[in-house]
Amino acid sequence: MFRMSRAIVADVRRIDIATALRRIVVLLVISSSSVVGAEEVDSIVARADQLFAERRDIGQVRGLAKSEPIGEIVMLYEQAAAARPDDLAIALKLLIALEYKAIHALPKGRAGALARRPVVNRGIAVCEDALDRTATRFGDREELYGASVAEIRAKGVDVPVLAEVYFWCANHWVARSLDRGIRAAVDEGTVGTVYEHTNQVLRLDPSVRQGGGYRFLAQLHIVVPRETGKTDWADPEKAIDAMEQAEAIAPGDPHNKLFLAQVLMRARPNEKERIRSLLLEASNLVPRSERVCEDWDLKNGADRYLAAMK
Repeated sequence: MFRMSRAIVADVRRIDIATALRRIVVLLVISSSSVVGAEEVDSIVARADQLFAERRDIGQVRGLAKSEPIGEIVMLYEQAAAARPDDLAIALKLLIALEYKAIHALPKGRAGALARRPVVNRGIAVCEDALDRTATRFGDREELYGASVAEIRAKGVDVPVLAEVYFWCANHWVARSLDRGIRAAVDEGTVGTVYEHTNQVLRLDPSVRQGGGYRFLAQLHIVVPRETGKTDWADPEKAIDAMEQAEAIAPGDPHNKLFLAQVLMRARPNEKERIRSLLLEASNLVPRSERVCEDWDLKNGADRYLAAMK
């Protein structure tokens, strides 16, 4: 059975210190939302789902969409989450919408950094609150982390949904790390939190987001400095193994190609032709109708790397 290392336990304890503050944030959001009866929640979620599918990319230019549509969607999911705070599936939808707003509906770089920060912080509050609420079924967070898949199911928790919550939690914590810098992320324990959430994704459902847990793991291995007692696990060569696992789950996935190129640039920079070939495949992607902004983001990243290679 999986058990957390002492370093990870320390990270979780640091997170728990801030739990009371996050609860306050959640309560403020709930109190500021319109009061919603439980019987209305399903229709609100259905409406938000429809808007997310049909309107999130409105006005997008090369992957940057207008903020108003996703803002409306976030508000609907917030209402639903306020009415059903223990519903893990609704928390997941809210996390995805918040991440979309932060990444695809706010300006890149310094111009959007200040606007992005409260969105990311809200995502962290939502995901950690959702995990805390789920953990109460097991006793505490450590018991949840150590529970087997069968034990999790026995408590009535949807395992694939929980795996996705961990995935999007990692997403929001990564966004916090990018904002504060990798050195601060290591010192504050944020890297350990991302690593733990990533391991939970891989343990519960490695197929999440076409091997997204392995992409996270690969990035951690190439970006995080190896330090005794903090990040002993970091190893650039293991990043290649992780990306091979992602490719096995979703052969040909364009995001996996870009991530593999990034890994090779750090771990095996001499493989320039292979790197260039992967980047060209990602750059030549025709954005898919159901993932327009996400695919443009991928293309833009590939183009930046290709330009740097010239």
